[in-house]
Amino acid sequence: MHTFYQNRDHSFVCSISTNLTYPAHLHKHFELMYVLSGTMNVKINEESRDLLPGDIAISFPNTIHSLKTIDNSKIILLIFDSYLTEPSFVNLNTRKPVSPFVTRDNLHKDVPYCMHALLDISKPYEVNLESALTKGYLTVLLCRLLESLTLRESHSDDLNLVHQVLVYIDNHFTEALSLEQIASKLKTSKFYLSRIFNHQLNTSFNLYLNNQRIQLAQNLLVSTDLSITEISFRSGFESMRTFYRAFKSICHLTPTRYRELHQKK
Repeated sequence: MHTFYQNRDHSFVCSISTNLTYPAHLHKHFELMYVLSGTMNVKINEESRDLLPGDIAISFPNTIHSLKTIDNSKIILLIFDSYLTEPSFVNLNTRKPVSPFVTRDNLHKDVPYCMHALLDISKPYEVNLESALTKGYLTVLLCRLLESLTLRESHSDDLNLVHQVLVYIDNHFTEALSLEQIASKLKTSKFYLSRIFNHQLNTSFNLYLNNQRIQLAQNLLVSTDLSITEISFRSGFESMRTFYRAFKSICHLTPTRYRELHQKK
């Protein structure tokens, strides 16, 4: 599956996840994965690591990452916006760790303590984000993690540009859309935009756009009785021929067959 931008509605999530597998994605938040039991493979940018109990991974904002359970994994998953911590940590958006993984032997004891504490005081999406306790635990957590990480400057302009492109596509993919339009909107060159897009996401603009549209089409095929023609246009395709070609290329079957298979389930 292609990398996608996750437009999160909540600035804080802390929960237990069991046997989690999640495809490559990125968002504007920090994401921490602390393994309680089992084995989980985490890939952040191009670095992949099998994490064991007591190990942790941290994905910085606008960083591509994916998760895959290897052996009955149970983790604490923590996702939060940098504004919930010490103001100086907002500057971390322009930096990235040389390696985003810390093993159990090198992890300060305050890190698992804060992870469990945040889990205890939070209910999904109902935590008091402004409480001194929440901000305190998050700040200590990041401080202790940073002691074990070596940071380097990231290509922040490139990352911000990719972020802007993905947000724009997420909001407008059902409309007529081209790389030229987005480049004009963001006041940059379409050639530069294409190169940055390919480098960061390892896919082309057209393939990413078609994947977004096909995901919507898949949902409409299963959840509605709309005609395939109507679905193709609602998904952003300007012709049935383009829709059929893109759908078959991505799903390896026709829209009609996809609907038959999935509506039976």
